[in-house]
Amino acid sequence: MGMASIETAKETAAHIWNIRGSDVYASDVSAEYAWAREHAFVLVMDSLRRTMLVVLSRKGSRPIVSGTGVDGINALLHDEHISLPYGLSAVQLGQTVHSLLRGPGGFVGTSAFYKEQQNSLAMWISPSPKQGAEIFHRYCEDPQLRLQGQGWHLNFYFFNVQGGVELWELEGDETHIKQPKETQVVPNGAFLFPYG
Repeated sequence: MGMASIETAKETAAHIWNIRGSDVYASDVSAEYAWAREHAFVLVMDSLRRTMLVVLSRKGSRPIVSGTGVDGINALLHDEHISLPYGLSAVQLGQTVHSLLRGPGGFVGTSAFYKEQQNSLAMWISPSPKQGAEIFHRYCEDPQLRLQGQGWHLNFYFFNVQGGVELWELEGDETHIKQPKETQVVPNGAFLFPYG
């Protein structure tokens, strides 16, 4: 991705936040979305530590930003020729939906994520050490995908940057995600998010 794309992402965020483009910092995170061939993904941040994911089409269409809504996600997946639910792994789909609806940061809970966090577990659970490890492990459950007629249903847990856990329920067909349902299952602050 060229410098022009980074500058476009910075200008997009500066306009939304109503600040100068020189006050916005940007980093290409397209490698984290390796399934996307037609778009570049840029993480932007300002001095107040606000973050936003800006997705730029390589064809020059309007940027998609965090908080854009499910229509923007569906447009992105359509332009990428993704057939749901198997065009992306459950983790990729969950991470993409969360990043574009709520903003960047956080992790889909999986058994692999639990193993990866063993060296950091004491830090994660420091606010609630008594039952923290048990609660953390409970929500590191692999996403559950069910087919329903012509559609599908995906449930996954998400560890957010505020130290809470959310249950996300997605459903759709091969071309569209319907409006996701999000439920807080562990309150923010129960864990210490050790990254960022």
